[in-house]
Amino acid sequence: PVEARPPSQLYRLSKFAGRNRAVLVSVGLIATSLVVGTAFSVYQMSMAVSALRDKDEALREALLAKGEANAARNEIAQFSDRIVQSNVLASSGQTHANAGRWQSAIDDFAQALSLQPSFYLPWVQRGQLYSQLHLWEESASDFAKAISLGAPTDQPQWTGTGALFSLANQTASFDVLVQQERKRFEPASDDFNWQSLRNGVVSMSISNEIDWSGVASYAESRMDNRGPGGDEPRGDKGMNRPGRGEHELLESRRGRGRGGPDDHPRPGFPSGPEEHGPGVQGFGGAGFGGAGPGGKGIGGQLGEGNRPGAGRNARRGGYLPFGVQRYVTAIAYLRAGENEKALELIELVELDRGWPGMDLIHNVRAIAYHHLGKEVLAKEALNLSNKAIAKWVGDQTIVNKDRSATVPWFDLVEGIVLNREATKKVTGVVNSNEEILAKLREHALATISDGIQ
Repeated sequence: PVEARPPSQLYRLSKFAGRNRAVLVSVGLIATSLVVGTAFSVYQMSMAVSALRDKDEALREALLAKGEANAARNEIAQFSDRIVQSNVLASSGQTHANAGRWQSAIDDFAQALSLQPSFYLPWVQRGQLYSQLHLWEESASDFAKAISLGAPTDQPQWTGTGALFSLANQTASFDVLVQQERKRFEPASDDFNWQSLRNGVVSMSISNEIDWSGVASYAESRMDNRGPGGDEPRGDKGMNRPGRGEHELLESRRGRGRGGPDDHPRPGFPSGPEEHGPGVQGFGGAGFGGAGPGGKGIGGQLGEGNRPGAGRNARRGGYLPFGVQRYVTAIAYLRAGENEKALELIELVELDRGWPGMDLIHNVRAIAYHHLGKEVLAKEALNLSNKAIAKWVGDQTIVNKDRSATVPWFDLVEGIVLNREATKKVTGVVNSNEEILAKLREHALATISDGIQ
């Protein structure tokens, strides 16, 4: 039998396609062309949009770069302006300090630092001002900030900062200072500097890293009793002449007494970058701690760079009087544990009667005698040290027309630091010198408030 059914949609479509093959092929080609063309157009459009976006981004980057360049130029201009203003304020502060207008000087330095807090020089300058005003905590903080900003320490302004850091317990800053200074006093140095050595020997905080025996021997080989001009003995002139025996030296010492605080007349012989401590003229010269015009530095002393025969040590005030050279070398021997050698040199230090800080030797004696087990002599020396410091503190005034009775601030600070060490070793008592420091601070603040009219 034959089965019949209605034509399906597929059947009808195939019949229609057969009858209209040419039309359908044409329509298919046209549709395909339209799709492909549309896709290509969309692609081209997306590429154009992307290129336009890249150009816009490049334009924005160019405008941003231009803005940054302009900002950088403006920042450089502002930086230059701040540098100029900071220097003007620092110079103004120096002028106020020269005139004894201490608060005005401090205010100017504060403004200079607010303009350039990352520039070390104003920190050094204000630290120097504070040190001479006997505001030693503030001074140590400023010098510590300066050293953290990379300040070079081979300048006269850094004289006494080793003792200052030790007094203020700025151990980290002291270690950084000595690490920089040691290359100027260790035996390998070809540029030996007495001030650098003095900064380093004042404390034992990094003693294990330094060969103090070698340093002391090298320092002794560099001792020179010629004066600043290099041609005339100073200090113990004629006292250490050839043939002068130990007995005669000891007799000379006995004739001057035991070296107490009242035994030494003080001729005006400078012992550092300021002559005799803070005063109205304590900031003389444009160099503010270095050599100013005409070769004058702080206190009107001849700048190291202009001293005849100063040689390579002229860079930062490397010259010290012969007696002070012996004193510093004696401390180096003390740090090395060579106490007999330290005492031998200390005996000779007293021959330099022109050194205002002569009584610093009592601290070295006290420590050396203690290490040798001579406690009676150690306590006697410590007592003399206590008397000397008490006298120095009593003599210290910010305004002092007769400055020959005072010692430079760095001698006083060093004396207090070494007295602390000697007191702890000899008596076992930790002496913070709070009363002395409070007295100096109170007087300093009162003087700053009063100023000089």
